[in-house]
Amino acid sequence: MPFLVRLHCYAPRASREKIPSLQDMDTKRAANVAMGLLGVGALVTPLHPLT
Repeated sequence: MPFLVRLHCYAPRASREKIPSLQDMDTKRAANVAMGLLGVGALVTPLHPLT
C-alpha cells in the first residue's frame, strides 16, 4: 500500500525534485506490526474459513 500512495502522490514531481523513499515514509515498527498481522492472518484463515 505505501508504494501505491507514494506513486500517486509523488509521480508528477519525480523528475523535478527529490522524493522520499519508501523507508522515509514508513517506520520500522509499523512495518513489523503489519508483517505480524499478515502472518497471523495467513495462519488463522485456513483454520477458520468464512463459509
